[in-house]
Amino acid sequence: MVKATDYIEKFPDDSLKNNLLFDISYHYYKQQDSLKFRFWNTRTLELSEKLNDTMKIGESYWDLAGFFNNTNVYDSSYIYYSRAQKSYQNVDAKFESSRMLLNLALLQSNVKDYVGSEATTIRAIRTFKRLEKYNQLYMSYNNLGIINNELNSYQKSLFYHGKALEIESILNNSILKASTLNNIGVVHRNNNDYQKSIEFYNQAFETDSLFIKNPRLYAMLLDNKAYSRFKLKDTLGLKDEFSEALYIRDSINHIAGIITNKLHLGEYYLYSKKYNKAFIETNEAKLLSKEFNSFGDYLESLILLSKIDTENAEDYYKEYINLSDSLQNEERAIRNKFARIRFETDEFIAENEDLSKENFWIISGASSLILLMAFIYIIRIEKNRNRKMLMKQKQQLANEEIYNLLIDSQNKLDEGREKEKKRISKELHDGILSKFFGVRLNLELLNNSINDESIIQREKYIHELKKLENEIRRVSHQLNDDMFSNENSFKTITQEFLNAQMGLGKFKYILNFDKTIVWDEVSSKIKINVYRIIQESIHNISKYSEASFVEINFIKINNKLKVEVKDDGIGFDTKLTSEGIGIKNMKSRIKDLSGEILFTSSNSGTEIIMYIPLNY
Repeated sequence: MVKATDYIEKFPDDSLKNNLLFDISYHYYKQQDSLKFRFWNTRTLELSEKLNDTMKIGESYWDLAGFFNNTNVYDSSYIYYSRAQKSYQNVDAKFESSRMLLNLALLQSNVKDYVGSEATTIRAIRTFKRLEKYNQLYMSYNNLGIINNELNSYQKSLFYHGKALEIESILNNSILKASTLNNIGVVHRNNNDYQKSIEFYNQAFETDSLFIKNPRLYAMLLDNKAYSRFKLKDTLGLKDEFSEALYIRDSINHIAGIITNKLHLGEYYLYSKKYNKAFIETNEAKLLSKEFNSFGDYLESLILLSKIDTENAEDYYKEYINLSDSLQNEERAIRNKFARIRFETDEFIAENEDLSKENFWIISGASSLILLMAFIYIIRIEKNRNRKMLMKQKQQLANEEIYNLLIDSQNKLDEGREKEKKRISKELHDGILSKFFGVRLNLELLNNSINDESIIQREKYIHELKKLENEIRRVSHQLNDDMFSNENSFKTITQEFLNAQMGLGKFKYILNFDKTIVWDEVSSKIKINVYRIIQESIHNISKYSEASFVEINFIKINNKLKVEVKDDGIGFDTKLTSEGIGIKNMKSRIKDLSGEILFTSSNSGTEIIMYIPLNY
């Protein structure tokens, strides 16, 4: 390899040489030779920039990010994945750009930035769907399932793992199917539904020749199933199953699996009151966790040791608290660094866009001046004609405004017609309709007139129509509660509203209703106010957020209704807009229901969460 590299250096700086340099760099990357990889990666990057080969620049950053990821230097890895993503984006390499987004999402998940990981993954999914990249789609949905499991959002986790199973049916990969079934089993186990988890583990075991094809997954399933049985206190043959899983993992040197297995054995021996064996297994898990920087398992081993070795429990607790605080600070620092990297990258892009806009306006200004000078004579000739056209436009706008007001008034009348038909009919006949009739007659008389006096008269009658609109609104408010009188009405109205807004806002949406919510028992006042807040939120998303995906969830938590409205738009500054009318109205409605509302927003999206007592 040394002689070959010396020979290559004599080549002219062209694409052929760049490809050869990249091959050398990648060779040392696979060999895990850090020094040589960094040297040749730098050479590849320098030549790629010199040749203005953006795709090769992206590949170089990609390899460098992977190198830092493998060595657990997550902040550096995040920087170079971000640079690779921007490089691919600049040349419209959609698939490669989205693969970098998925890598960024996996990094965010590693440092427990689950909300950020979810938003980044959803961005990647949009491209993978269009390009029908099913392998990456599977990985994306699998990641969404895992992070929602970590967030204890078990229903969402099962939903995304279900989507992963749908993709697997296209790929027809039995190992991926078994892996997803295992993940679903883990979700049920974490939700304390141990019997359900065992059912999914058993389905995974039905995979043909699983032990031969993937002994690592086989051992994981064996250990997970045994642990769920242990939680059900079904201890018959448990030790043998734990031991078999441990033996397989030890034979393939699966360190993370060995640690988990030993922790499970420690728990089993503690339950069996075999304290010495429990201590040995758990302490070995603790030492392995420390050696391989598996800090989550290390914390778990400390808690288990405090239950086994009660005499030293206080020392274990102190170590647990110190390490936990340290890890949280470190993870928080990395998440902040990720956010700063995103901000600096976006700021750089914004500066370039500003320069482009400045050049655009210079060119536009010069062009406009030339056009103005060229057509000034034509403009003078057309002056009289434009004056007539202007008068016609004003007349058309006035007619459109009158028509819109009439339509708006009619819609508001329709809202309350069914519930109190007789009373409203009388009120409309005796009062409002007679006024409408008078206004209509006068407008018909003025319809073909375009003089100043006619315009003034139209404005007067438009004002009258607005007064009638307010009178109609008063009547319709009395019927407002009936819109949400039952479960189907509320769900249907919400669905229809989102369908209508989806076209205007150019976004797709997911609407999830918790099946445990009995909507007939939820007060109309709660449903009305929640619906109005969703209306306000979706209008804001359509107007300002540039979002392409919206998710709305209705969840019952104890005796509270939790409502989530999420989007993947550009976000907003919650400090600057917290005093806006829209947010004030939302807060006022929630306060009136004795609930609380939280706003979280960043450049990767916005999340609104409401908690409302159902016994309001």
